[in-house]
Amino acid sequence: MNNPKFLSKSLKTLKIKGDAGSSEITKAYLDLTHSAKFRKVFILNEILKEEFIKYHEAYVLAIRELSSTAAEATPQYYPPGQIVDLLFNQGLYHLLKENFLKAGDKLEEAARMNNKDILTKIYQGYILMKRKNFYAAENYFLKAIDMDRENEYSWFFLGKTYLKAEKLDKASAAFRKVETLSFYNNEIIAETRDAFKEIERIRMKNSKRSIISRVFKK
Repeated sequence: MNNPKFLSKSLKTLKIKGDAGSSEITKAYLDLTHSAKFRKVFILNEILKEEFIKYHEAYVLAIRELSSTAAEATPQYYPPGQIVDLLFNQGLYHLLKENFLKAGDKLEEAARMNNKDILTKIYQGYILMKRKNFYAAENYFLKAIDMDRENEYSWFFLGKTYLKAEKLDKASAAFRKVETLSFYNNEIIAETRDAFKEIERIRMKNSKRSIISRVFKK
């Protein structure tokens, strides 16, 4: 049963004043979540992650509440472009909640409808990296790089993938590329510095193992 209190709160979160139907709510939601700050890779930014989650959950609740009213009893028609955006947002929401299987399914649906979106490729690669499927993740990041060689996040997560797979030379090369692209991106600069430290730590550890192995062989 429709709860006006929940609906009113959701509309306020989505910056909608007064009554609104599902079409207006969907447009307001997509305008918010496809603004410039969200049309980049923001998963290193906790504030933006929380903001996106807030908008998405408000939208889902609003549509759910409206679906129980007589006025919204018939299914809402969404243009193909909106369907892609909604699938992408669903995938991104599940990614932020670390529901990686659901996230992968939704992003794959979005990619089938629009295979030219670099953000979808990066997020798909990120999911595979988190699931330790490094070979597949590498392929997605390389596809993203082919689409835009100046996107520092494609190079950064490619480097992270190589680092997790302990392909240290490739990781270093990718992170050096990130340094040439990230003059003003403080988040990625800090993460890249940490990555170089991790590479050196692994190299030192591997070097010690190699020395110990040679000693005991003698």
